[in-house]
Amino acid sequence: MSEVGAGEHAPGSQEANRIRFLQDAIGVVLDVTEQRRAEQELATSDEFLRTILHTSLDGFWIVDPAGRLMDVNPAYCAMSGYSREELLAMRIPDLEANETPEETRANIQRLIAAGGGRFERTQRRKDGSLFHVDISVTFIGGPTGAMVCFLRDITERKRTEAALRESAAEYRVLVDNLNAGVIVYGSDLSVQICNAKACSLLGITEEEIVGKGLSGARWSLVDEDGGTIPEEEYLAVQVAATGAPFVNRVQGIRRADMQGGEAWILVGANPVYGESGQLLQIVITFTDITRRKEAEEALRKTQEQLIIASRLAAMGTLVGGVAHEINNPLAGTLSGQALALDDVRSIRARLLEEGPLDREALAKVLDGAAEALEDAQTGAQRVARIVKDMTTYGRPDPRRSRVKLIVAVREAMRWLPESVASQTELHVEDHGAPDVLASSGQIGQVVVNLVTNAAKAMPGGRIGRIAISCRSGPAGKAWLDVTDDGTGMSPETMKRVFDPFFTTRPVGEGRGTGLGLSISHAIATAHGGTLTVRSEPGKGSTFRLELPGVAG
Repeated sequence: MSEVGAGEHAPGSQEANRIRFLQDAIGVVLDVTEQRRAEQELATSDEFLRTILHTSLDGFWIVDPAGRLMDVNPAYCAMSGYSREELLAMRIPDLEANETPEETRANIQRLIAAGGGRFERTQRRKDGSLFHVDISVTFIGGPTGAMVCFLRDITERKRTEAALRESAAEYRVLVDNLNAGVIVYGSDLSVQICNAKACSLLGITEEEIVGKGLSGARWSLVDEDGGTIPEEEYLAVQVAATGAPFVNRVQGIRRADMQGGEAWILVGANPVYGESGQLLQIVITFTDITRRKEAEEALRKTQEQLIIASRLAAMGTLVGGVAHEINNPLAGTLSGQALALDDVRSIRARLLEEGPLDREALAKVLDGAAEALEDAQTGAQRVARIVKDMTTYGRPDPRRSRVKLIVAVREAMRWLPESVASQTELHVEDHGAPDVLASSGQIGQVVVNLVTNAAKAMPGGRIGRIAISCRSGPAGKAWLDVTDDGTGMSPETMKRVFDPFFTTRPVGEGRGTGLGLSISHAIATAHGGTLTVRSEPGKGSTFRLELPGVAG
């Protein structure tokens, strides 16, 4: 068996040849299987890639080195309006809107030399309209291989950018033509915009300041008192630090070329934030108020001059009134004194004469001297009253405290002349006036003056009625009314009733000095209040003292 078996498989035998054939055939079958598997995987991968490219929203090209389109996807067909078959018959230059074929070929050569790149192009659709694409290029098989291009439609982005540029240009024209200065800072406090008005006021050009800060040696900011404002108090710095805007802040700008003067501005500062709350910009706007400040200063000086002139005029009126009021009683005093002096000398001469004395004649001379001295004394007393009232008129305000009007009124009742009680019925009414910050003594002086004046306005032959009322006025005011049923006043009299030395009573005893109502009016004004009068002839008068009430 072994020999037969050996013989059957001996080299060169038929069985050996058959076995070798089968081995070779099996080997061939195995090699084809692996190849088929690899080919299948490659086809699947190619199909997957082609599916991605052909369903992508971005356009896709495969271009040969000569610029012919070898493949395109549906997305680019939709962008351009051409069919795939139409595009595969075209070259890249056929699609470019703003380039000559020579320029396009030169650009392709630059891409080949650079090994790819990214750029933007304007292309023309089949209907002739233009669209913009962002193109990214790479190469398959090296620089001499096919170009693979991915194209994204950026037409809307370009429109938005153009609209933004147009809007920015319009905004800039608007800002530059504003009559107010505008400075826009970035979040890093560098200047992004400085309009023409701001540049003019600061004495710079926009090129000198954009990208830089505002601090520098050319100018400094000053406050309203003229003091220099340190850099950490610049508005932009404060807004960046606090996030709080500023409105209507007055600042001065002092430049070296202003020769010691300042330009004054009314400033506002506002932060601008992004959607996530981050600080994007700080916008400073300001209006040049230099002329207004100069006008205010001129007005202030004019007012000071007017006040001085008014005081001088008032002083002149007062001095004239004093001279007039004192001159009459003083003349009477001097005249009486002269007559008395003559009588005394006459008596002395008669006493020195020899012979009998005429006692009756001496008595008449003495009576004349006494009458002259009485007239002189009356005049001197009137001068003394005028001087006393003048000291009250010019006296500085005493200290003030919280005062209840009704208490001040009742305290003043003790100082009324006896004639008031004999000529009038006096009624005091308390309706709950708020407290006032005042001098109780001066309020009492006003009450005495008003009541005494009202009593003297009563017609003879009857008892008059005077009512003093304390009540609340509007806006927290306190009212003190003194009302009488006397003779009243004409409109002409009311216009002058508070003038110094003005009186409607005839010369003689009880005439007064004409300063009572004027002093009362000055006291009311010094307390931040008013003293007014309402009156009609034959219907009496009401004087109202109005003072600010004290809250609480």
